[in-house]
Amino acid sequence: MKPDGQRMEFGQFFGDLVAEERLGDLTVQEIRGRPPGGVPRHTHENAHFCLIVRGDYVTSTRNLEGRCTAGALLFHPAGTTHADQFVPAEGRCVTISLPEAYLEDAGDPRLGSRSVTLDDAEIGFPGARMHRELREPDRFSPLSVEGLALEMIARATEREQGVDGAPAWLERAREFVHHHATDPARVTEVAEAAGVHPVHLARVFRERLGLSPGEYLRRVRVGRALEMMGSTKDGLAAIAHRAGFCDQSELTKAFRREIGTTPARYRRAIRG
Repeated sequence: MKPDGQRMEFGQFFGDLVAEERLGDLTVQEIRGRPPGGVPRHTHENAHFCLIVRGDYVTSTRNLEGRCTAGALLFHPAGTTHADQFVPAEGRCVTISLPEAYLEDAGDPRLGSRSVTLDDAEIGFPGARMHRELREPDRFSPLSVEGLALEMIARATEREQGVDGAPAWLERAREFVHHHATDPARVTEVAEAAGVHPVHLARVFRERLGLSPGEYLRRVRVGRALEMMGSTKDGLAAIAHRAGFCDQSELTKAFRREIGTTPARYRRAIRG
């Protein structure tokens, strides 16, 4: 969707529009980006999130430069001027366009001033489910997509600023789980790394994150698999092993539970 000139209006991006949901103040789109070349430096009039679901994405803004792989979530405030492209081949992304004052109206303006990359396996979950709803819509999909978009915004804000009131050790515990995602770590090991009793760890994990430590670890592993599915051509069996699962069957079971579809079906969607 390419307007005249280099000023991008609300919900306009370079590339091909694959799917779209307009949800009041929010617009959610799946965009197929083309290979390098022909994308001029341009300015977006509105704030937007961009979740990379396939391929490697390179961007350059005033305060952010780098290459992102599948699973990364980028935020650009209103007025962002940048150049961006997928390399070396076409890629896919899901965008959430929102009005300039949306975050302030929601009472949380913390993400409104600069471009940031939130490269975290956990971030991609609502985005992956949202992508599935866009590709396989039913009459409940608009409500689901809107809820998932808001969840992504909330998670991005929490990840960038830290969860208000959360104990400092919780972030240490999360970092330990991410670092040891492919190891058969026990709750006692996570608690020891965080410096708290295992019972206290389990209780606070449930209160703050809505998950047990084991459920959180499974999510991190599925997130790793999501990233590899979008950024490599490796087979699902190899991806399952590298993400920390015993085999492809275990990956499929966990993936269906978290994303609502199978890895094979999801991979076909992001490559279709």
